[in-house]
Amino acid sequence: MSRYKKSQNQYYQNKMFRTDCKKVYSLLRQKNTNVKVHHPKKKQRTFGKKGSTQKEAYWIKNQCQQNSSMDWSAVSEMEVTEVLRMMLNWKASGRDQMANCWLLQLTEIHTYLATLFNKLIEVGQIPEWLMTGVTILIPKNENTERPKNYRPITCLPTIYKTITSSISKEIQKNTDVKNLMP
Repeated sequence: MSRYKKSQNQYYQNKMFRTDCKKVYSLLRQKNTNVKVHHPKKKQRTFGKKGSTQKEAYWIKNQCQQNSSMDWSAVSEMEVTEVLRMMLNWKASGRDQMANCWLLQLTEIHTYLATLFNKLIEVGQIPEWLMTGVTILIPKNENTERPKNYRPITCLPTIYKTITSSISKEIQKNTDVKNLMP
């Protein structure tokens, strides 16, 4: 009888996956944790201190003096498309509520995203609204009275994840060309 239930469940999941794969993933991830004490579910958080920049870090100055010339090439439409292909489709989105699969499917905006990314890189500053994430507290176990029994997960906007992946890819390319990492 349990084998029958298992095969029925598999059939149901396969059928649901064909119509709505996001729903299947959310059902698979669900845990039945009974929360005894109500804690706030969402909180907005901005990463980095206000008024301070990473340029104040001494190690950045040292690296700039030692490796002063990084050949930076502008982010192209193809690079944006490649970065979006590498990202998981139904990864949790931040405040923008934009799933990665939608950005990948909307190929017309890849040129505009590349232009936006290049302007942000040229200016050297990312707007605060783009770095603001939504933090969700997920209970680790049944004992939910203590804050230490929660796992905070911060969901950043999809556009932020895309631009940081593009920058990371360019830095990795430069690191490989100059053989900076062993």
